Amino acid sequence: MLILGFDVSKKKLGVAKWSSEINVLLPIKVIQCGSFERVVVEMKKVIQSYSPDIVVIGLPRHADGKLTDNGRFVKKVVEELRKEIGEVNFEFVNERYTSKLAQGLIEIFDSKYRRVGDRSTKKGKKELKRRKGKGNIEEDSVAACLILERYLRENGYL
Repeated sequence: MLILGFDVSKKKLGVAKWSSEINVLLPIKVIQCGSFERVVVEMKKVIQSYSPDIVVIGLPRHADGKLTDNGRFVKKVVEELRKEIGEVNFEFVNERYTSKLAQGLIEIFDSKYRRVGDRSTKKGKKELKRRKGKGNIEEDSVAACLILERYLRENGYL
């Protein structure tokens, strides 16, 4: 079984995958988009190239459970994808805090960010921000992994 995970926004898509054969979550890539149409086209390409059994998409909600503006955008994207490639099983997962968690994980594990005492001085904090800028693009694929992990745990795959 192959399951794809997406962290969706108008600007970019984070993509991750999980396969029951190897039972490992992998960030795949981040795709720059910029428009509704481009998001639909790029997601369709990824879905058709992997032919997954399930597509999991993070659905942004406010603390009270209501959809955010981006949540409504995500729903609209999936409606369009269902029209174009209807045979795919789409599942939604609450994506609350996945981007913040992804930022933290990248900061901890990415060697570009490892510096002793970075946060202890103003200069160190400034240097960390400057160094983070270029690597930040990976955040979306890590967030997609976290969204996918949440789905897998909630549904007994992990």
